Amino acid sequence: MIQIKEKLSMAIFGAGLLGGLIGRILFMGHDAGVNFTLYIFMAMGAVLWFRHVLKRKTPVMSQVLIGIALFLAFFMAVRDSQVVFNFNLLGLAIIATLGIALKFKNSVYQVHFVRLIRCGFRVLIMPVIAIAEVLPEAFSPLDNVVKDARVKSVLKGLFWALPLLFIFGSLLVSSDVRFADFTAGLIDFDLSTLFRSMLVSAFWMAITLAILFAALVYKAPEQKVDVTERIPVVDGIQLITILACINLLFCCYIAIQFTYFFGGDALVHNTSGLTYSAYARNGFWDLVLVAMMALPLLYLADWMQRNEPEKTQSLFRKLALFTVVAIFIMEGSAAHRMYIYVREYQLTELRFYSTWYMCFIVSALITFVATVLKGKRELFIVSTAFCALGFIALLNLVNPDAIIVSRNLAQMEQGRSIDQHYLARLSRDAYPNIVQYAQENPKAKICFMVLEGGGDLDLAWQSWTWSNYRAVELWHESPAVKRCIANKGNVKEYRDDVGR
Repeated sequence: MIQIKEKLSMAIFGAGLLGGLIGRILFMGHDAGVNFTLYIFMAMGAVLWFRHVLKRKTPVMSQVLIGIALFLAFFMAVRDSQVVFNFNLLGLAIIATLGIALKFKNSVYQVHFVRLIRCGFRVLIMPVIAIAEVLPEAFSPLDNVVKDARVKSVLKGLFWALPLLFIFGSLLVSSDVRFADFTAGLIDFDLSTLFRSMLVSAFWMAITLAILFAALVYKAPEQKVDVTERIPVVDGIQLITILACINLLFCCYIAIQFTYFFGGDALVHNTSGLTYSAYARNGFWDLVLVAMMALPLLYLADWMQRNEPEKTQSLFRKLALFTVVAIFIMEGSAAHRMYIYVREYQLTELRFYSTWYMCFIVSALITFVATVLKGKRELFIVSTAFCALGFIALLNLVNPDAIIVSRNLAQMEQGRSIDQHYLARLSRDAYPNIVQYAQENPKAKICFMVLEGGGDLDLAWQSWTWSNYRAVELWHESPAVKRCIANKGNVKEYRDDVGR
């Protein structure tokens, strides 16, 4: 009689095989697009279906995480930007980490930093854990069919030998022509193609098993000893002294540079050898790095003085608040430096995402004030994680590449030169803005961007995105595009466009 655990393992293993086959169809030889959306929607649907069949209630927090995952997955089929896609992957990794954190008996709101790191590591090795846990249970019915222990061992050995045979066989085939010809005489298909197909299927099978196993079977081990207790504790007076010294340094920095925090033009003009690029680029990342280092330092220091008297903790938190205010002022300087940089040159992906990241750091500081400095340290980590998810979700909505193109075209109207080569290489998220500008301003010489940024793409349906579809549609239907195509033969205009 097969136990319920064995039945569940067999069902998860069967779903994993199906997930591997679907992954092979969706991803082998195809760029990212609607394939990720379909896979994630099917994976989340499988999780919810299994939980419904098993009559397990899905916690509200899990429902929220699944909803955010589906939101990010949806925009993977909308946006064409590779950077936005990578941020969506990061968001899915954060969701998976928080999902594993939910497996602990404590509330997810009480996940401290060390536990979050441990949960992130478990997410990375979850496919290995799932395979090690699911396969023995899924193959347990074999014991009732095959009685001889040696035969069962041979069958299981053959199962584990198959991937190794494909790996070593593919390497040997590629290393010797005569051996490749020999294997070609034995089999009438390309071994390397078969190996790649098997590898892609195995990868997505492992991912599917990891998702289902984590959602349905996995239980976090009980944490008997809090590893943070092993961190040496510095007494409250030392922490206050350290923080006071840091605040003094920040005050000196702000006092010395306050005259040009919001007047960078005068500094650049009056300083020999200093350019807008050097002023903005060097100072921006230095100031952002200060905030990045100060935030975890303040969090750790607050934890270290948790057992100090109330008066000591109160004084520390007042000094910490002063530190946060000083960092806000310095981040304002960093933002102004980036504003000058963009104003004098142009907006690029790096400058946009750098500014976006700085805004996230500022929001994390605000979260720190609202949680840690209010005596609710246990809320900080998860609140910051959800803040990061919010920024990633907002990134999908604002369409960064479209903003970059619109901002630079506005600068062109003011008589500034723009790099049309760079803008034409942006993703197709920006193409509707380019075409719309060309249509509203027929005299503007941006046909190079229109021609280079558009055109038909021979993409498989797995790589479909809304932005690509919209760009191809505009290429065939927009009067502005047709005008630029007709003027392509005008060598002078085309050279002018390229020259700009």
